[in-house]
Amino acid sequence: MTGARDNLGAARDHLKARAGLHGHRSKALQHVNEALREIQDGLASAEKKENQLEHKANRLEKKGNKADNKADRLRNRVDQMQEH
Repeated sequence: MTGARDNLGAARDHLKARAGLHGHRSKALQHVNEALREIQDGLASAEKKENQLEHKANRLEKKGNKADNKADRLRNRVDQMQEH
């Protein structure tokens, strides 16, 4: 999507550089601007989803660490009980 954004930005700049935006060029500029807004919305949505997934992965990693620690403590208790 970032590649499309860059290409549309270049197209917009090209259209703006032309003198007198009338008719088809004006309409094309409107479409390019709309497409850029939609791409920006899509990128923002993707970033939000990525942040949510990263947060979830961090939570799961913490839970895994807690489970590992608990398992270690239980193994130590079993070892101590077997020694006595």
